[in-house]
Amino acid sequence: MELARCGFIDRRGELLALGSSGTSKTHVVCGLGQTACQKGRKVGFTTAAALIHDFMQVAGDRRLPRLQKSFANVGAG
Repeated sequence: MELARCGFIDRRGELLALGSSGTSKTHVVCGLGQTACQKGRKVGFTTAAALIHDFMQVAGDRRLPRLQKSFANVGAG
């Protein structure tokens, strides 16, 4: 219930769901994201594989600060 209040967003925190395959991590996180959206928050979702891929694509060039900024802006109301 604490996560559903979205206080971690107000504190500029992150949410990282870890666990074995098939344990409903995505389902729970999507529900929390929907709740945050209903409260007027911006939400971002990515997988670890996609995040690593994105950072590898921009490693060593000038797009890295832009990618980092895009993640920093998620959650701003």
